[in-house]
Amino acid sequence: MIILGISAFYHDSSACLLENGKIVAAAAEERFSRIKHDHGWPEQAIDFCLKFRKISSGDIDHIVFYEKPFLKFDRILDTYIRNFPLGYGTFHQVIPSWVRSKLHIKYFIKRKLGKIPYFVSHHLSHAAAAFFLSGFTQSAVITFDGVGEWNTLSISKGNGNDIEILKVMDFPDSLGLLYSAITAFLGFKVNSGEGKVMGLASYGKPAMKQEFSRLLRIFDDGSFKLNRKYFAYEHSKRMYSKEMIRLFGEPRIPEGPITKRDEDLAATLQWFLEEIALKISAHAKEITGSSRVCYGGGVVLNSVMNGKLLKSGIFDEYFFLPIGGDGGAAVGCAAFLYAFLTKNAGKQTGFEKLTNLFWGPSYSKEVSEKALTEAGLSFRTVDDTEAYIASKLAQGKIVGWFEGRMEMGQRALGGRSILTDSRDPAMKDILNEKVKHRESFRPFAPVVREEDFESFFGSTGTTSPFMILCLPVMPEKDSFKAGIHVDNTGRVQTVNERENPKIYRIVSEFGKITGVPVIINTSFNLRGEPIVCSPKDAVETFVKTHMDILVLDGLICEK
Repeated sequence: MIILGISAFYHDSSACLLENGKIVAAAAEERFSRIKHDHGWPEQAIDFCLKFRKISSGDIDHIVFYEKPFLKFDRILDTYIRNFPLGYGTFHQVIPSWVRSKLHIKYFIKRKLGKIPYFVSHHLSHAAAAFFLSGFTQSAVITFDGVGEWNTLSISKGNGNDIEILKVMDFPDSLGLLYSAITAFLGFKVNSGEGKVMGLASYGKPAMKQEFSRLLRIFDDGSFKLNRKYFAYEHSKRMYSKEMIRLFGEPRIPEGPITKRDEDLAATLQWFLEEIALKISAHAKEITGSSRVCYGGGVVLNSVMNGKLLKSGIFDEYFFLPIGGDGGAAVGCAAFLYAFLTKNAGKQTGFEKLTNLFWGPSYSKEVSEKALTEAGLSFRTVDDTEAYIASKLAQGKIVGWFEGRMEMGQRALGGRSILTDSRDPAMKDILNEKVKHRESFRPFAPVVREEDFESFFGSTGTTSPFMILCLPVMPEKDSFKAGIHVDNTGRVQTVNERENPKIYRIVSEFGKITGVPVIINTSFNLRGEPIVCSPKDAVETFVKTHMDILVLDGLICEK
């Protein structure tokens, strides 16, 4: 049974091809279109999935979309009516596009791919991705994001082929939209800059709790009510209202200087996020009776929150979905449909625990050679690429690493990465200023072997292969200065020989040379651009930056 899952028309449009419960291929449209967070129809992502499997759209058994358009339109229309006359201006921009096209997604997909699709609700898509990729046969499932149709948060129980939603919160009360409103207030782009706010929070103190508590009321079970007078997202393109400006002062101008107020506001926001997530988790354990939990939805990309949840010990076992955003919902809706259909047929799903995200395209050596040659770059090969690169990292060189299939999600995991020496604290500024061209406070991820994880980060009872956990560094184990954030934590990636053999070997060889088996990994892209997809993308990015070496599937180019 071949199922095509699709997410589109909001942000991070993506496609996933599932065959008999196995992920064959998956990718975000932005990687091909080169438009960050591309929200359009994922034409190229779908085309890649089909070509990878060597099939046409006629060979697909079922197509499924990640949310229910009529329910979403119901929420949008209801919101405009309730807030009238506020929002009258944006009403004329939003509603016509729905009437012309978005309400007719069923027939649009039929014209494009030849089949009427199924529709799975937004939060069920998130929950299904989290549960069915967790490897658990039974667990609590918590999802939180901005908003889907109506839901903004859900607590469910997963059991075998089933996911039962037990409790929901609805728009406009939203943890994701709260975080996005402060993101906008701090001068960063919504649906993109939330990770920047998370990084900025470590520089401040949660010193604005009294003021911030006016924005919301939190209940014992983790549910909350937002004070809507401080927010404008129900009726305006601007996320926050004039009342928020009166409360916190003038918002930061994008690209303007960052003040202590900004740092403390980010830290206070992060504190409230963690407080709510902890309360919700405790309540989820109570109503599900489970000792395991899976987290999904866009908010789960907050690795600092995840680290606090893991350390809380509320549950015995944890799974944090590394593709928690809307792109991952393409995987989730396909998984949910497969579970539903196999259950009706009296079969078990047979989903396996997620071990890697290398579901995107790979390229032949000929394609890589052509990209380098057309750019006028010379290249060569060496007998032992991994040992050679480890030696160059030990010399302080910055390496663009392009290997095999592209990873899914917002974080590079060794398919499309930039690698550096972890020991030099100055490397953070070099990477941010001369390579990534981004804000100076942005942190980088340390990569450690699974067998070394505990010695650097303490006992956690898990691993961190997807860069989804931010954890405190053990005392006297801070030799990898470039990978340690200002609050003495690291957003760690663990690697093993089975899933990531070449990166594992680079870390091992680097450790032999330096005595520190840790390297730095960051995504292979420039600020404001998607992670590179093709050799051509990699070459173009390489020549624009102060990277020293580019490795394209074993072809080595040195400046």
